[in-house]
Amino acid sequence: MARRAVPGLRPENVIEEAVGRNTAASVALAAHLLTSRHGDAVMVVLPADHMVGKARRWLRTIRRAAAAAAQTGSLLAIGVPVGRPEPGFGYLKPGRSVFAPGIHHVSAFVEKPPARRAARMVRSGRWLWNSGMFVWRAGAILDELARLRPDIAGPIASWAGRLRRFPRRVPARLLGRLPAESIDRAVLERTADLLVARGDFSWSDLGSWTDVIEALGKRRQANRALGPMLSVDSSGCLGASDAGPIAFVGVRDLIAVRSGDAVLVCDRHRAQQVRELTDREKTGGGRWP
Repeated sequence: MARRAVPGLRPENVIEEAVGRNTAASVALAAHLLTSRHGDAVMVVLPADHMVGKARRWLRTIRRAAAAAAQTGSLLAIGVPVGRPEPGFGYLKPGRSVFAPGIHHVSAFVEKPPARRAARMVRSGRWLWNSGMFVWRAGAILDELARLRPDIAGPIASWAGRLRRFPRRVPARLLGRLPAESIDRAVLERTADLLVARGDFSWSDLGSWTDVIEALGKRRQANRALGPMLSVDSSGCLGASDAGPIAFVGVRDLIAVRSGDAVLVCDRHRAQQVRELTDREKTGGGRWP
């Protein structure tokens, strides 16, 4: 899928995990791959499923962060201006400037705060969202992982140290031994040497169907479509289908999504609750038909 999306990507630069173990393990694996080929290179970690606008501004921020990482050896997170109280995001509080305009020490890192606290943080105007984009030297993140999460760093380092050549596929016998942990919780919340580079580009993690609606257009009453859609006397709706058309008649602010033989219908203003369906299924509190 990655090579289809980026046709110029060379096969040897795509590493497949036999078992997913969240981003701490992925970052460690990528850092070992980089050091095996390029030494202590500057490493940029980018989510594949986020939307970034104003690409030139984004690139300028990444380059500024890379220069800071190369010269200071610190870990850097890319922070973006908060847009609304969002309990599902991480929040970074910039402190004093340490390297260049727009790059600050992080004085506080709060991951997924309760809704009321998130609202207070947004009102204060002193916080940035953690975009999930990070810049650091490969050696710096490996050192912090080894210090803070040896249960993740140790097995990967031992495995990588025995390799003559990095494989295309990381085996399940290694990954199955590792805890599933995000790099945010494993390192960024706990390190004392975290900087933030403030981005001035537009950003969305497309984490809910509401975000998708906003990404497809700013007009409040307009309908949006991903795939075939029909509408009569309806407004503010989103239809998404990988098969036949979705039709809305005489309704407002509805989301209808069809994927294979599964169909989701929900109120646009309660789109964040869709994740509760998956959570309930995982914990045994509900079943798909």
